Amino acid sequence: MFFKNRVNESPLQIFINKFTEYCHLNGLKIAIEKCSVLYLGNSNPSTKYFINDIVIPQISSEDSVRDLGIHFSHDLKWDKHINIITRKAIRCSYSIFKSIKSRNPKILTNLFNIYVRPILEFSSSVFNPHLDKDIKSIEKVQKDFLRWVFRRINPKTELPEYHDLLYYFKQESLFYRRIKADLNLFHQHVCGTITIKNNNSYFISKANTRGFQNIITIACNTKARFHSFFVRTARIYKFIPQHMRNSTPEHFSRLLVTFDISQFIDSLPNHLKRHFCNF
Repeated sequence: MFFKNRVNESPLQIFINKFTEYCHLNGLKIAIEKCSVLYLGNSNPSTKYFINDIVIPQISSEDSVRDLGIHFSHDLKWDKHINIITRKAIRCSYSIFKSIKSRNPKILTNLFNIYVRPILEFSSSVFNPHLDKDIKSIEKVQKDFLRWVFRRINPKTELPEYHDLLYYFKQESLFYRRIKADLNLFHQHVCGTITIKNNNSYFISKANTRGFQNIITIACNTKARFHSFFVRTARIYKFIPQHMRNSTPEHFSRLLVTFDISQFIDSLPNHLKRHFCNF
C-alpha cells in the first residue's frame, strides 16, 4: 500500500531493511520467493521494494494474493476469492454426498453445515459480495446440495423452489447469514468489544430520547469504500430495532438468530432488496 511521504525512502522499505537486518542478526532466512507486493489505489506509484537488493515480485492485475485465508486483488474486488472458495466448497459437498449413503436429511445437512459452510463463510465480513453473480455463485453451492438431498429422499417428487427447500430442511440462506454476521461484528464494534479503526465510516448521534442512537452513514467516492464493511453494515444496522441495539453483544447475537431482516426490506439499499425477495 502507498502513503504519500515527503521523505525520499519509502517507510515500507525502511521497515523491510530493519526486518532484514533483524533476521540476519538472528540467523533467520527470508524466503524471498514467498514474498510479493500488492499495489492498491489509483494514485499508487508502484514503488519497487527490495530484500537484500533483490526486487520483491509484484502481483499482476490478473492475479490475487492470499493473506490469512482471503484472496486479495489490486482492485479490491472479490470475484477471484469467491471463485476459489466456491470451487473448494463444491468439491467438498460433492464428496460428502457421494461418500455418505444416508437418507437422513438431518445428517446430510449437518455435514454440510460443519464441513462446507465454513469454507464459504470464513471472514465473510471482509468480502461479503454485492454483485448478483457473486451472491448467486455462493448461494448455488447450498442450493445444489439441498436439491441432491431432496432428490435422494424423494426420487419421484418434483424439485421445490429454493426458498421451499430452505424451509423444508430448516436451513437459512447464506445471503441472510452473511448479513447477520456483519451485524454481529458491527454491534460488537459499536459496544466497544472490538476496537477496529473505522476510518470515519460512520458516526453515532445520540438523541434526547433515552438510549436512542442514530447511525449516520457517509458519502463515498469509490465503490470499494461504499461496499466496505463499516459503510455497508451501518446502512442496515440503523434499521435494527432500538431495543436490540441497546442489548449486549451476547444478547444481540441471540436475538439476531430469530430476527427477520426482510421485514425492513423497503428501508434497505436497492441492491439488497431483490435478494431478500429471492430468499
